Amino acid sequence: MKELFFDAARFDAFRKTKRFGSLDGLRCLSVLAVLWHHSGLNVDCALFHRGQLGVHLFFAISGFLITSLLIRESEQYGEISLSKFYMRRSLRIFPLYYAVLLVYVIVVAVMEQGSSAGERFFGNLPAYATYTSNWFVDLVSNDRVIFYFAWSLAVEEQFYLTWPWIERFARPLTKMTLLFGLMGIVMANHFNLLHNILPADSVGHRILWSIAPCILFGVLIAHLIHTRSGFAALNALFGRYWSAPTTLLTVVVVASIEPGGQIWEYVVYLCLAALVVSCVIREDNGLSRMLHLRPLVRMGTVSYGIYLMHMLCFNASRILGAGIGVENAWALWISGVLMTYIVAELSFATFERYFQDRKSRLARS
Repeated sequence: MKELFFDAARFDAFRKTKRFGSLDGLRCLSVLAVLWHHSGLNVDCALFHRGQLGVHLFFAISGFLITSLLIRESEQYGEISLSKFYMRRSLRIFPLYYAVLLVYVIVVAVMEQGSSAGERFFGNLPAYATYTSNWFVDLVSNDRVIFYFAWSLAVEEQFYLTWPWIERFARPLTKMTLLFGLMGIVMANHFNLLHNILPADSVGHRILWSIAPCILFGVLIAHLIHTRSGFAALNALFGRYWSAPTTLLTVVVVASIEPGGQIWEYVVYLCLAALVVSCVIREDNGLSRMLHLRPLVRMGTVSYGIYLMHMLCFNASRILGAGIGVENAWALWISGVLMTYIVAELSFATFERYFQDRKSRLARS
């Protein structure tokens, strides 16, 4: 029964896949959702108020992809080189992040001099510089928080700093025990079951709250899909040609329903993780033609730069629009998106390329 849905040829094709072709397209959908979320446009539909789910989709992609790469490196070479992993991640992430943060420091010093938002930014600067803004910056108040979107980058970096060590040194059973244990603790905190141990205003509560369930689901998927029995189960659920479009439609439907608390949020997170599975378990999935479209692939490729620089470009678009008398919110958003993409492309082709070339030298052949 275990092998009933096992497709040896597809499993072998999956294990030989060196680059998951649909993931750049998914990254594009993810960053487009974020750009919409920060547009300030108001459309009377619940789905259009859920752009923040783009970040959680990216979390699911990241958890799956990073863990898959580590698993494959361990299988191919017998061990994981943490030094090379961190050099590659550092060269990809740090240069642009700190360059953009420096731009923010200059812009805020010039344009927000004496404002309360500017003072808060410089007070939060140590947290931004150390990827701990998700722990130490108040993101839920009504006050304007400059560079607030860095919380998700902090979540990612904390994942990079911790999980690869577990992949490198823990035995398989220990990994799964730690993963499920962490899932249980995170869920208990999200459902307010630990309030007597970790009050809502405690650092421990904020640390647990900021661990992204979608990253954990991505890690779990990566481990399941790399085993025969796990692949058979996931292939039975998500391995049909129409599975990817059906899963995407499910994501749209569940995201269109008004949030009903943490239980419903977890339903949405699971649907996002299922979308990732349905797009990687077979390269010829029902969304592959759309996700392989050149504009989507290109936008997904430069999505890191888009995410980091979109608020700078949005604000620049508003300032330029005011200067020439353009006040239409849609026109300003579209111009902001175009400006963001152009700046991200220029950054990727010049500044980021310099570090990417050095990163490629650290890849194991």
